[in-house]
Amino acid sequence: MSSDLNKPSTNQPISSTDMLACSEHAPQLEGSDIKAASLITEMSAIIDSKLPVAKLHIDPASSPQLEKIVMQTSRIPDDTFQVLLELKHVVEDHESQLEGLRPQIQNNEPIADDKLKKHKQSFMSAGRKIFFDYHGAIAQHIRFVEKSWDNVNKSIRQVFDESKKTQDWQGRVDVIKDNLVPQVSAINPLLAPAESVANVAVGLAAYDISRKLDDKLSDLGVLDEALREDVLVAIKTKARLQEYLLHNQSARNNFEFICDMMYDIKVPGEGSNHRGALTSQRIDLAKEIISQLMLPVNKFLVQKNGYYGHGITVVREVDSFCDVIPKISQDIERIVAARVIIKRSHEARFGKTAHQLGMVIFQFLQTIKDIYDQKIVEQAAFFTLKTHKFSQETGILIHSLDNILDKRTSSRRMAKAKKIRKVEDRFSNAVPGPENRRALVNPDEVRGILRRLNQSVETIHKLAAASGIGKMVQSITGNEVERAHVEFDLSNNSLGEFHQVLGEGVRSGLEELEELLPIEEPKSFIGQIGAIFRPNR
Repeated sequence: MSSDLNKPSTNQPISSTDMLACSEHAPQLEGSDIKAASLITEMSAIIDSKLPVAKLHIDPASSPQLEKIVMQTSRIPDDTFQVLLELKHVVEDHESQLEGLRPQIQNNEPIADDKLKKHKQSFMSAGRKIFFDYHGAIAQHIRFVEKSWDNVNKSIRQVFDESKKTQDWQGRVDVIKDNLVPQVSAINPLLAPAESVANVAVGLAAYDISRKLDDKLSDLGVLDEALREDVLVAIKTKARLQEYLLHNQSARNNFEFICDMMYDIKVPGEGSNHRGALTSQRIDLAKEIISQLMLPVNKFLVQKNGYYGHGITVVREVDSFCDVIPKISQDIERIVAARVIIKRSHEARFGKTAHQLGMVIFQFLQTIKDIYDQKIVEQAAFFTLKTHKFSQETGILIHSLDNILDKRTSSRRMAKAKKIRKVEDRFSNAVPGPENRRALVNPDEVRGILRRLNQSVETIHKLAAASGIGKMVQSITGNEVERAHVEFDLSNNSLGEFHQVLGEGVRSGLEELEELLPIEEPKSFIGQIGAIFRPNR
């Protein structure tokens, strides 16, 4: 990281006259200092907060629309960091342009009256564009949430219509039963036994129909409650995004205030013929305000660069790692279980491939754990050989699973799995919600989990890269890349948690994978018949 981030870009000497000017304008300069701090407060409120949808562990099978919102909005903190980074570059560029006027002043060269005005307009426009573009990006996220919200509302309306139809059918069952069996006993008493049998048969049929209608209403009620919970999360997420717009607007107002102050402060001798001296003082005042603006900006960028800067950084990768590792074994288990929607000829292959993917992941995690326990990192071998091999193997296995989902799913088996899941939902103690793990009953739901698993693999790869080669973070000045070997000091809170999560994750993950075996190849029909009649030996 560059060591001059907390210093002004240039160090020009300030004359006694300039110092007098600065001291006379101390209250106004203090105002710019407050506005600069406020600008950072507004933008950090976005970076440091989490959207309501991001606080949940969304299950794509239960809440596909919320999962899409999570993916859509996941880079908001990174984009906000880039806003401040771009603003820093604009300010530094403007400061350089102002300093370029000083030689003309020193040489008593004439400067057009509107020169500084053009500088101000250029500076203001460049800064505004950054905030306007960011406003547009957040507005796009809001529109996406609204679209997802509409899709959930459509599903709620469909559930409502279906519930109403089901209730109407329930009301007709008794009428149908009464009309199906004529009162023949009134005509011929000898037919009374036959009439009684018919009433029993129709009653049983009506009871069966009524039970199915009750079950359907129960299923629709569960689905309606889950959808309404999704809507509530979407509403809260949209409200938070609208707060982000207000934070951005306030930050832009602070920037414009500082920009106006840079050029509107009156300096001693304003109106005299000593234009060069006056302009020199104005440049010094502008640079003083720039320095006050950049001090909190640089401090914040340095503080957050480990999380949002370009490149690979241990801090960010460790935090991401601790978040995803506990979910990997659950995701593998669900994908293995989803083999029931695959054609029988490829069911075992799908299950074994998913199981193999889990083994590759957890065996690699075991290797990482062994290395950290020994505190020995053979950087070249670990990064170029083991980490590269891990990425290749997981990529091939994930592609193979996706290919089977494309070509080998069974419509009949999917319908059966869907019925089973409805029964599970009906008798479950907890109503399905965004965080509940439901059985996967179609390729899209499986792909949602597979996509999340692929992101977990990428997180592991980044952590391995950070471990093997050290930090590799782009300097926020954009001029250099810092490389430093990493010492895994477990007294650090993040790394201490990382070691604990790694140990527990590897142990429990391997145990759960063992429980998933064996996954047997299905026997052919002839083989099944032969097994029945084959004598025991």
